[in-house]
Amino acid sequence: MEQDIKEITSFIKSALQKTNKTKLVIAVSGGIDSALSLTLATNAAGKENIYPLLLPYGDQDILDGMDICRFNQIP
Repeated sequence: MEQDIKEITSFIKSALQKTNKTKLVIAVSGGIDSALSLTLATNAAGKENIYPLLLPYGDQDILDGMDICRFNQIP
């Protein structure tokens, strides 16, 4: 699992470098998929380069999205 995290983080970093980008906007519903995506993106780009867009879906509460942002120390 740790190796998978390193590979995905490296892929994100590489994609940012190839496109000369440093910042990411990511939709966060509070579900497991967006929580994992946000965490991996934060690990790759740094919390100061992440702009989460809170978009709760279905029965997801906006507080779930806010919790994962706090977990990743994103204001």
